[in-house]
Amino acid sequence: MSDLGIYKELYHYDDKHSLVMNEITHDVCFMKTLSHYDIAVYQYIKDHPNKFIPRIYDIIEQGDTLYVVEEYVQGSSFDSVIHSKKLTDQAKITYFVRLCYGIKFLHDAPQRIIHRDIKLSNIIIAEDGDLKIIDYDAAKIYKPGSKRDTVLIGTEGMAAPEQYGFRQSDERTDIYAIGLLMKEAFPNNPRMQKIAAKASAFEPNDRYQNISALIMAIEPEKHGDLLFNPIWPPPGFRTRKWYKMLIAILFWALVIFWAWRANPWAPGNPFMTVVLNVFWFSSALACTDLCFDWTGIYRILPGMKVTNGWRFLIRGVYSILLIFGIYVLCTIVMTIRDTYLNGF
Repeated sequence: MSDLGIYKELYHYDDKHSLVMNEITHDVCFMKTLSHYDIAVYQYIKDHPNKFIPRIYDIIEQGDTLYVVEEYVQGSSFDSVIHSKKLTDQAKITYFVRLCYGIKFLHDAPQRIIHRDIKLSNIIIAEDGDLKIIDYDAAKIYKPGSKRDTVLIGTEGMAAPEQYGFRQSDERTDIYAIGLLMKEAFPNNPRMQKIAAKASAFEPNDRYQNISALIMAIEPEKHGDLLFNPIWPPPGFRTRKWYKMLIAILFWALVIFWAWRANPWAPGNPFMTVVLNVFWFSSALACTDLCFDWTGIYRILPGMKVTNGWRFLIRGVYSILLIFGIYVLCTIVMTIRDTYLNGF
């Protein structure tokens, strides 16, 4: 935990929400001031970053108040997906599966976390198209053996029946809320309405019993790769801002020129020229991934989730190692070619 003194307020939304800057790292963050919270929930999210949840940088507890410093996410609410006339049902399904994966991360915690307040305003579609689940003020750790929640909390119209004191909230409570959102999102899709009806059944035992079962019902044939970022659009085109797209076009034009024209290693040998061009082009793609988390590789490589100044050094080291590896691989290919293929 850090000291509140390192955070400078940039904008005061209200008594519970502020835009702040870390005066050491100069990162712009979102700060929440909470009087009702489960610190174990925030600690777990902080220690286990997830693609679908804003990263928590710091939690500071002072007396009965918890200050949460987290990633500042700009975007629109899930309402833009639910009521969009431009999105196809399949596009909406993709967002719902991602929502389910975000909730699955919470439910899969060693001490299961129940969100308990899934609603349109607590789901953000970021400017780059990523889905983020926010607001864990109502979230709780599931307690085996408990008959009901100690604190009754939720949003009217979205809260499951058990949240009114009939029994303890569990994974099926979150599934209920997702079912209600699905009913609203797919008014003319009988298959999705059937799934939504089961998910939002009054009796918890009549619902899908876990989030994985709901994912399988929504998209049974493809759901294993959604923890990774989509390949398209590439970096520079994800926010659809003209100046970023212009820079990206120039960058990719230079990459293609460099990969296909600036190769002096195999003059006069078309086969080896193509091989080496492919290697160098691949290295450019991989370096782009390392710099901009194109495919979601940050969740795999150690150290890539660091948010202070060290992140540039770590990415630089990985890039150098990658280029060196490409160089070694090219050298091996050329050696094999000279030794066994008689210079072909």
